[in-house]
Amino acid sequence: MRISFDATAILGPLSKNRGIGNYSLSLLITTIEMDRNNEYYFFNLFDEEFSLNDYLQNGAAVKEFQMYSGPDGFLLKERKYNEVMGKLVKKYITENSIDIFCITSPFDDHNVVYMKEWFGDCKVVAITYDIIPYVMKDHYLTEPNYYKYYMECVNILRWADGIQVISQSVMDDLVNYLNFDKDKISVIWGAVDKRYGEIEINGAEKKQLYDKFGINSAYVMCTGGDDDRKNIAGLIEAYSKLPRSVIDTYQLVIVCKLSQPSFERYTELAVRLNVKDRVILTNFVSERELLIFYNLATLMAFPSLYEGFGLPVVEAWACGTPVLTSDNSSLVQIADGAAVIVDARSIDDITRGMKYALTECDLEDLTKKGKKRLELFQWKEVAKKSIASFEKLKDSIENIEPSVANDSIAFFAPLPPIKSGISDYSVDIIKALYNYYQIDVYIDEGYKPDVVFDDRIQILPHKEFEKNRNKYKEIIYQVGNSEYHIYMFRYIQKYKGVVVLHDYNMHGVLLYYSLEKGKLNYSTYEKILKEDYADQQVGFYVEQLKTGKTGYKNWEWELNGFISNYAKRIIVHSFEAKEKLLKKNIKQNVKRIWHYADTQMNKINRAEFKEKAGYSDSIVLFSAFGHIHETKRPIPILKAFKKVTEENPNARLVFVGKMSDDTEQQFETVLEKFNLRAYVKVTGYTTLEDFDNYISITDVCLNLRYPYNGETSGSMMRNLVQGNAVVVNGIGSFNELPDHVCIKLPNVMTMSPVDEIEQIYNAMKGIFEMPEEYQKLRENAKRFAKEELDVKIIARQYRDFIEAEQDTTVNEGFLKDLSQAIADWNLSQRQLMLLSKTIGWIKESTESQTLK
Repeated sequence: MRISFDATAILGPLSKNRGIGNYSLSLLITTIEMDRNNEYYFFNLFDEEFSLNDYLQNGAAVKEFQMYSGPDGFLLKERKYNEVMGKLVKKYITENSIDIFCITSPFDDHNVVYMKEWFGDCKVVAITYDIIPYVMKDHYLTEPNYYKYYMECVNILRWADGIQVISQSVMDDLVNYLNFDKDKISVIWGAVDKRYGEIEINGAEKKQLYDKFGINSAYVMCTGGDDDRKNIAGLIEAYSKLPRSVIDTYQLVIVCKLSQPSFERYTELAVRLNVKDRVILTNFVSERELLIFYNLATLMAFPSLYEGFGLPVVEAWACGTPVLTSDNSSLVQIADGAAVIVDARSIDDITRGMKYALTECDLEDLTKKGKKRLELFQWKEVAKKSIASFEKLKDSIENIEPSVANDSIAFFAPLPPIKSGISDYSVDIIKALYNYYQIDVYIDEGYKPDVVFDDRIQILPHKEFEKNRNKYKEIIYQVGNSEYHIYMFRYIQKYKGVVVLHDYNMHGVLLYYSLEKGKLNYSTYEKILKEDYADQQVGFYVEQLKTGKTGYKNWEWELNGFISNYAKRIIVHSFEAKEKLLKKNIKQNVKRIWHYADTQMNKINRAEFKEKAGYSDSIVLFSAFGHIHETKRPIPILKAFKKVTEENPNARLVFVGKMSDDTEQQFETVLEKFNLRAYVKVTGYTTLEDFDNYISITDVCLNLRYPYNGETSGSMMRNLVQGNAVVVNGIGSFNELPDHVCIKLPNVMTMSPVDEIEQIYNAMKGIFEMPEEYQKLRENAKRFAKEELDVKIIARQYRDFIEAEQDTTVNEGFLKDLSQAIADWNLSQRQLMLLSKTIGWIKESTESQTLK
């Protein structure tokens, strides 16, 4: 699954570097480091400098989405921009195919108020720390507008698919006060930060701390906050009622930042109660000072009136300090026999508890109980529970009900037995898309399709499209650089739809399209060329062709305008193709969707098929797949393989596909020259079943390319699914594969023939010399295929692109306000860049355009 956390709790101004922020940062770090089965994303609209990856270790990583909402979260806290920001969130969810979006602080009023409709099929989980404002609404929710806002946030929890809470007490409150269904709530608890623990403190450091804050004896510590709920006034009053001998023995040290009015109020209270010289108000302290205070305290007293999770309790235990706390909320649940418990609303009972702790209790035994209890409140335990709550949603994600199953689409594509990778691709995409649509597949004449579909999928001759065209929500054209797609060209130009452009350079098929009785129709060819190039440039080239002064420039002159210029939307498989299309026409609506892989490929008995194919178990098999022609580098592969066999006689090489006529003679010559016939096999055209079987027994797949038509290899994706080591050239879509899932050789254009052979040889021999590294490569490939290439994920991206809004307006008021604000802000160059990127995303999400 793809799980995204927002950055609100970690970076929002109300939480950053405070309890919720520290909690969330620790939870995210531990979860991502522990969970290698899911893929994690971080949605950051707050801090342009922050990177969560800086905190991760052990090879863990998160994909970070970083925008900028202006100083002090301008775009987030202004409620009038909520709809505009919603477009950005919706785009982020669909662009990254997020399965679960985790809202880390749903009540933060410096963030957008999330709306259910932004998330589509994406599940939403909200982390909830407490509902104190509602439980104590007579104190916190007296202002009508704030009450309204708070209940809007409660509504997020109502439509969220799951809620993670940090204590059983929070769950009880949601159920009892707000009538939530307990089945959608997961108690994940809280934990102690790793910075808290028992430390050595030398005499000089202790004296420095005591002198700074006026401490002259043993002390009881309280770390609270500037909120009446923390009950600091009650604690001071209870302390003043202790026997004088106890007061003279133990000072009361209140360790927290206080506002000036609060500082003055507590000081006046201590004076009035005659304990001013024994009560210390430290105000702000450093992390080191706080740690020393915990370690040196005789007792940590925390009689709060309510806590979602009482962090000071577990922090004290971690530092070896016994605890006194309240009989309410999460505090009594956490303590559970390992602390002195008092009624926080009774001054006399707090006094009783403190007296008992300081004069009668076995504090050493209480400390041991606290340490034992602390074992439950560790981040690994919290992360396990958080991951488990995500996994609870997995089945509902994988079995999403079709949202638009009654809509029909037309689908133009070749189908088996047409010998084209796109025909195989189309079969699997159609089967995945039928979860969302009824599909009519329109094919060329002259063959009978060899495929069985569900009843909602019809296969029709393309000539029937005209009479049916008005019933379709959308038309999809699967277009590749071969003659199998020519039948659909006239439909593409007449009926705008979604063009899936499998090859960026269509020059080969368009040249073939221009032939009449084996001769080039220059008029047709010229017309096609002018869809991509200037008239004068085309005229000169065609004239040169006619006079024999030049040959066809298939590779130099990339063509696709004859098709792409007429598309309503375009799907490509690489960012390179997308970028080229947008450079030609920025207004084109282009989305990059990976070529798919079927992660449920039939698993075969490897040894059985290896034997059937003529290979023993000891053989290490190198394979290349698809039509064998110059662009797949068969000759350099043969020459490199010769060197491999000299060192490793158990190596074998198989080309799974049909040999092209213009490659066969040279191939045979090299095979004979290097005496490789016993080591090399060419299968010829195979069934899809045997094609997959060969992938299953392959150890290293050689998926090389040059020259390059802008294509993506389906067989390469199938090899990644099987966890094969894949070798590619760093060119086009192949270069966009993550470095850790394949071996990338340089672009052939940058190498000499000798260098190319050496590079291929080094990649091939690596499986013998570095087996552990190749095994890791295989594991990475399999994980990448599962997370990125699964046909269900690809079908959902198709669906999202088809269903994307076609609103072509931008909120002009928003842009006007923002322009004025930018003029008033003193932004750095980086902030301006990120803000421009954010605006571009918002504008693009409104126009349904996808940029890299």
